[in-house]
Amino acid sequence: MQQDLISLNDQVILVNKKDQILGIANKLQAHLGSAQLHRAVSVQIFNSKQELLIQQRSKDKMLFPLLWANTVCTDVRPYENYLQAANRRLKEEFGLQADLTPQFKFYYTAPSGSRAAEKEIDQVFSGRTDHRPQPNPKEIQAWQYLSLKQLKTAPLNYAPWFKLILKKMLSSAIFKA
Repeated sequence: MQQDLISLNDQVILVNKKDQILGIANKLQAHLGSAQLHRAVSVQIFNSKQELLIQQRSKDKMLFPLLWANTVCTDVRPYENYLQAANRRLKEEFGLQADLTPQFKFYYTAPSGSRAAEKEIDQVFSGRTDHRPQPNPKEIQAWQYLSLKQLKTAPLNYAPWFKLILKKMLSSAIFKA
């Protein structure tokens, strides 16, 4: 049983553009070449000052190392729903818990060099907490909180999915809540 669970941790849920499940695939294989469409989550955590917690991805990441991204993101495992994946990753990467609210879902694809890519249906969540982040150094190179104004003007190199999320968030009520 334990070995089966470990094996499922290395799998992703394959879907079509309507987010209907087609099967599962090995996580690495699903990201090679032009990639296979699979489920993912992106979490945005705000503090009470309306600042967004962002992270610089580890230099050891296969896809988009050292780029700045939203608080956390991950692929959804076969035994998880979107919310479970979001909560798992928030705890794994920052040691945080928060009440997460689904905001929107979108499709995107982004090549990372010539051998791998992201191709995802990405469910975006937001939440709030003032608890101090405990970043996992295996996952996170650096982190910081940025205000809405700073997010618009910061000279940071953002990951492709985060650029799309930011564009939608900046024109929505997520920052106004």
